[in-house]
Amino acid sequence: MKDKGPKLGWILGGLGSLCWIPLLALAILLQGRWQVASIGLGMFGLGLVYLILMAPWKHPRTPLWRIYLGLIALIVVAAIFFLRFWPPQGTPALAGEEISYLWIIPLFTPVFIFGRKTWDDLHRQD
Repeated sequence: MKDKGPKLGWILGGLGSLCWIPLLALAILLQGRWQVASIGLGMFGLGLVYLILMAPWKHPRTPLWRIYLGLIALIVVAAIFFLRFWPPQGTPALAGEEISYLWIIPLFTPVFIFGRKTWDDLHRQD
């Protein structure tokens, strides 16, 4: 049970990083665009499945950067998807504005911190 903290960190951290997706999907659903909202909810569902199936303790020898990369990719795809469909119908997304993609850099923090470390490396019984 000594791994309870890191396991909760993975689950709750993952849920925290995905929680904006169903909220934005609900806002879009309230605009009457159920197709876009259902795709957003589907992405949230994929994120939940990913958190469960790719939990680091289930893949103890896989480098953590690889595990985090899948979750990061899902978050980036969802953000780009919602940037495209967020404005109400009839208004172009970010009309005439350039988008800075520097917001992506902090998402890769776990990749840089953990590097090639695995779950076994971090939770080895010495």
